Amino acid sequence: MTRLALLALAFALGTGAATAQQGNPGANFITQWDADEDGIVSLEEVQTRRGDLFTTFDADEDGQLSAEEFVVIDESRTANQAAMQEQAGGGQGRGLMDQEPDRALIDTNADGLVSRDEFLAATALFMSMRDRNGDNQITAEDFGRGG
Repeated sequence: MTRLALLALAFALGTGAATAQQGNPGANFITQWDADEDGIVSLEEVQTRRGDLFTTFDADEDGQLSAEEFVVIDESRTANQAAMQEQAGGGQGRGLMDQEPDRALIDTNADGLVSRDEFLAATALFMSMRDRNGDNQITAEDFGRGG
């Protein structure tokens, strides 16, 4: 998948629910990650979504994310956040890969590449970064000032 296609994917995923973000912190994230649409993003849903994201960004399909592929992830995240902020009237939008754990933490064998297994093993860390109230699920309560 080309860099342009990846940026378009990130933009498309972020813009659909960006307007719901106004007055409803976390709405975009929940819309994107809550597969069963019950208002709760479970660990299983996060694991599945992260697997999908890995596949999307593994442009050369070698089962590893390289430094170059992480550049595309960062560009997609930046573009997604900018689009959401613009649509939300300058507010802070959280999108597709916001708050991804640092690559150095994911690359557990320090070989400069992140395998699918390493990426998925970081799901618990990703979840803990989002699950602000510690109930092992991500809901609207985990967003905004009170979360």
